[in-house]
Amino acid sequence: MDGGAVYGVVAAVFIAQYNGITLSFGDFFIICLTAFLTSIGTASIPGSDLAMLMLVIRAIGLPVRGASLLLTINWLMDRCGITVNVASDCLMVGVVSRFTNLPPRDPSETQFDPVQEEERMIADNRV
Repeated sequence: MDGGAVYGVVAAVFIAQYNGITLSFGDFFIICLTAFLTSIGTASIPGSDLAMLMLVIRAIGLPVRGASLLLTINWLMDRCGITVNVASDCLMVGVVSRFTNLPPRDPSETQFDPVQEEERMIADNRV
């Protein structure tokens, strides 16, 4: 849920700037920490970032005014968050693969020819 955490921080900073509020380092730290923790517990469904966002902006007492602007582009931002999630998952698979130094699996264990598999299944049913 990396995309949700990034969206929570960026959206909270946007709402603060929209309302003319200057954030201190402590406010920014609380926003980052709250976005990180809520992204862990947020469901992986489209649109769940809005509920998380409300928790993040209320954590430091930001007004909700300006959140309706984010609602209009939430569909696009949700797709960008999914892209970040997929990219980070792929990166972690690459890192784990690189540092575990495991040999590649035998392709015959995981990949099969569909025609041969179908013929085997038909032969098993005849017997």
